[in-house]
Amino acid sequence: MIRNPHNGADFPIPGGNEPAPSSPGAKSLLAGVKAFTLIELIVVVAILSALAMMALPAGFNYIDKVKKARCIGDLQTISNEIQSFYIDKNRYPDSLAEINRDTFNDPWGVPYQYTNINGGGDPLLGSIDQLNPGNDYDLYSKGPDRQTNTPDYIIDSCEDDIVRASDGSFFGYRGDF
Repeated sequence: MIRNPHNGADFPIPGGNEPAPSSPGAKSLLAGVKAFTLIELIVVVAILSALAMMALPAGFNYIDKVKKARCIGDLQTISNEIQSFYIDKNRYPDSLAEINRDTFNDPWGVPYQYTNINGGGDPLLGSIDQLNPGNDYDLYSKGPDRQTNTPDYIIDSCEDDIVRASDGSFFGYRGDF
């Protein structure tokens, strides 16, 4: 037992051999304590679940925005590397392997797509090049659905593709161009 020097009350030592006091004073300390009922706990869990269900879609939307932003940043980086290659060699690379980007994947795990149009590569029919004559090369990601509709490049099936257009002045969703 430990004695409280302020009020003289005795307290048991945890793990000690002495029994806890069974005085009416000790029992009265617990008399006013109320516990939660099972119904109250279920209501709290239901409210927390509803809040979580409202927050999850916003979280997934945020993840999609981050992936799109990363993809646009990657395309800008690859485009800068292609331009540096052009300055050094006075030609565009035939493939992304020439700038060591052939194994570089977009945020959805698919390699970036590149076609050197000035080097004789065939532009995608209905592609950004045909919307912007004189474009130097195609560079794009197949987007979240990991698919593109080549050679037609129909907007309905490709509007989620993230593209470089207008000789690098536009980076974004094909449907937004």
